[in-house]
Amino acid sequence: MGQVTSAIAAMLHQRIYLDTNVFIYFLEPHPVFFPVAAAFMNAIQAKTLQGCTGELAVAETLVGPYRANDNKLVADVKRFFGAKDFLSVLPHDAPIFDTAAQLRARQHLKFIDALHVATAMRSA
Repeated sequence: MGQVTSAIAAMLHQRIYLDTNVFIYFLEPHPVFFPVAAAFMNAIQAKTLQGCTGELAVAETLVGPYRANDNKLVADVKRFFGAKDFLSVLPHDAPIFDTAAQLRARQHLKFIDALHVATAMRSA
């Protein structure tokens, strides 16, 4: 955890984009990665970091709870992403999709990864 604490300290008050895995590890506590995800969530809650993500991450995070027909977890995930003054959830508009297409074409990323990168670039 010392490396995570050092990384968070080095990014003090910066805006960071979080991909889906971080939310899944936090909301469906992963035995290995939960402490790392929790450290980032705590830093965002404390305003040590400014957290953001895209609507895509919200949808991806909901897949597991919907697949498991876990209505409580679906509600918890929606409440988590809808919390005021916590994370910024960014929309994916036409310019972001265009940037994602360019990234896909030039960097050979999977489109879903390119969409995350394009959204993160916009958030900067």
